[in-house]
Amino acid sequence: PLNDSQLSGQGWLTEILAGHDDRCRNVLGLNKHVFEKLLSELEKRAGLCDTKHLRAEEQLAIFLY
Repeated sequence: PLNDSQLSGQGWLTEILAGHDDRCRNVLGLNKHVFEKLLSELEKRAGLCDTKHLRAEEQLAIFLY
């Protein structure tokens, strides 16, 4: 099953990014290294940053999901 995680939020994203690249691509539509590069570019060029409740990588994952 695709959605077999008991985690949510940052825990879920950490599980996705630490897992197999195919799972990341299936869930977020990007390979892990592409996700990390996109995150880095958005932080540098567009000012994407952590908020009180969401880390920048979670914000990007929500957008892509």
